[in-house]
Amino acid sequence: MPFKNCVKLNKKEMKGSKMNKNLSVFSALTVLIVFLSGYTGKPSAEEYVNMGIEEANHGKYDLAAEYYKKAISIKPELAIAYNNLAVVYFKQNKPNMAIEYYKEALKADQEFFEAQKNLAVTLYAVKDFEAARSEFNNVLAINSAQPEVYNYLGNIDVYKRNFSEAVKNYQRAIGLNPKKPDYYYNIAIAYKIQGDYNEAISSLEKAISTEASFQPAYIELCKIYEFQKNFKMAEQCLKRLEKTVGN
Repeated sequence: MPFKNCVKLNKKEMKGSKMNKNLSVFSALTVLIVFLSGYTGKPSAEEYVNMGIEEANHGKYDLAAEYYKKAISIKPELAIAYNNLAVVYFKQNKPNMAIEYYKEALKADQEFFEAQKNLAVTLYAVKDFEAARSEFNNVLAINSAQPEVYNYLGNIDVYKRNFSEAVKNYQRAIGLNPKKPDYYYNIAIAYKIQGDYNEAISSLEKAISTEASFQPAYIELCKIYEFQKNFKMAEQCLKRLEKTVGN
């Protein structure tokens, strides 16, 4: 399941004055200027976000979460901090917490595309399919060129046994990205369930032509030929499958 990682902020360069330790008057003046400028020596909200990303990249999710929370406490309107905290919770197998913080990210920034997409995928992961469908449609409202979103919608339609609509969504996904074998495989399953074996076989062959080592397509193809009692084609299919083993 495609899932977006933490969004990263550009690091801010910190500028400081060169201090001559031998000039006490100049040193005192510098300290006074720093004090008056409000400098506290603590990281900014954006810097806490980047610190969180560094820790998350090393698998230190608890520490990453703490940094994101500190960023939020400093700057509650910082949508990216909520999004990245949600990503951490998802990776910690806390999808409900992830959903909560994706929603907070969207409250902070209603046009935050990655948060919108992440929320939809997370709802799909917990099998809240109707809510997921609604959020995926929101994603498409922002940017309709999203083949993986149409693929998810097709999967939801299959689950709901709305196969004709599933086929349409898979076709949309294929139209946007014809090089993804999963899309051909998924539409083949929809065709198979409807009893349209010729279209299923055709789609499985397209999956294989897209990726010769895509074993699920061979397996499903062999099953169809066996179901049709076309044992010659089933045997040929198994030989083709064997050639992919170890690749």
